[in-house]
Amino acid sequence: MKLRTLDQADVDGKRVFVRCGFDVPFTADGKIADDERIRECLETLRFLIDKGAHVIIASHNGRPKGKVIESLSMKLIGPHLSELLDEEVTTLSDCIGPEVKRVIAESKPREVILLENLRFHKEEKENDPEFAKELASLADVYVDEAFANLHRDHASMTGVAKLLPAYAGFRIQKEVDALSGITDNPVHPFVAIIGGAKISDKLLVIKRMLEIGDYVLLGGALANTMLKAQGMSVGKSLVEDKMMHIAHELTLTDNRLRVPVDVVTAKQIEAGVPTKKKAVANVQNDEYILDIGPDTINLYEMILREA
Repeated sequence: MKLRTLDQADVDGKRVFVRCGFDVPFTADGKIADDERIRECLETLRFLIDKGAHVIIASHNGRPKGKVIESLSMKLIGPHLSELLDEEVTTLSDCIGPEVKRVIAESKPREVILLENLRFHKEEKENDPEFAKELASLADVYVDEAFANLHRDHASMTGVAKLLPAYAGFRIQKEVDALSGITDNPVHPFVAIIGGAKISDKLLVIKRMLEIGDYVLLGGALANTMLKAQGMSVGKSLVEDKMMHIAHELTLTDNRLRVPVDVVTAKQIEAGVPTKKKAVANVQNDEYILDIGPDTINLYEMILREA
């Protein structure tokens, strides 16, 4: 895949909007539990600082659903980012508006500004054109470094990228190069493991892996939709009913697509509750599927040993 990469961009002295993926977990006392996603952006951010850009960082965290939730604020991330970069980071109280524009207009080259959580505005997930224009008005250049969000059709991901000269950050460039090497010249036996919450997010990936692979092993909540499409009860588990017809077609078209044969269940989703391991046909209507079961693990291991 051909990408316009950051090393091709003219960023000297420019205002650069960097979409990062600072969707990090926090401990109960509000500390960052895992900063890997922040560290993934550091190479790109340091490059821009060294080039004398005005660095404007945007990200989301969690699912605030258009409301301001202090426990998901970028103010909790700013100090740690400053420490990692060894640079002062100015964290703002919003991501759009007159005050945001003023701070950016008065910024100097090499200055780092962290915008507030994009999803505090519901327009972010709605890919609202006016919201995208507001974000784009803050910068001269767009850089995408949010690899885990590339499939999201959100304002900061696709809307802004259409309004500014857009480039891939170094992390995305490396990921795409690696994936292109795998998909263009796959070594067989080729096995893909795919999980996640929504099959709608992964449908194109599943179909592509079936085109080039020998097996596709499904887990996570998206497997629930596949199981329900096969006529199994998944109890209270998360499913995408709107994708049921597509999931049904997938289960019938290719025996290389493997779904769990047994699962771990519980009556509630919380720490300390009793769990049971059972065949997928025996899930009760008042149960949640939490994970794949031991027989599925053994089956998947057997397939993976040959890959």
